[in-house]
Amino acid sequence: MPVHIPRSTRFLPGALALPFFVRRIPEMIVPYADAAALMLANLTPSREMSRRRVGLALPVGMRGKKARWAARPGAAQPIA
Repeated sequence: MPVHIPRSTRFLPGALALPFFVRRIPEMIVPYADAAALMLANLTPSREMSRRRVGLALPVGMRGKKARWAARPGAAQPIA
């Protein structure tokens, strides 16, 4: 996980653990342009991160915003 989730959640059913994850979503929102710039600057064939799986995270305590996030709690539509 890209964020810290309490260890106790691993014993919970998925539906009960989901709120812990959803609360952390804003910490994982990074603008596409920033992510692309980071990749272009650092993922060249000759660097140590070439052919590796890499991650990108916001600094601790920083939270992103996404105005049109469909997974916002309470925004889900019931399945018919």
